Amino acid sequence: MFSPTGGGVGARERRRQNRRPPGDVVAFNQTIVRTETSKVTTDVPTDRAGRVVAVHVRVGDVLPEDTLIATLEAL
Repeated sequence: MFSPTGGGVGARERRRQNRRPPGDVVAFNQTIVRTETSKVTTDVPTDRAGRVVAVHVRVGDVLPEDTLIATLEAL
């Protein structure tokens, strides 16, 4: 799953908090990470249901658009 393009997530957005660690099962549209800019905190939802296999960004990382955030495995 990748960071969204346009509409809020940009080159200055930083990963603030991990909401779902590897091994967790997530539903479609469930928050997987929380990001923040200098003005806004945004929950980034999953684009499908599955099990979190890996989270590829750390707290404090800058997330340009289309950054790989996590890998989900189909159930």
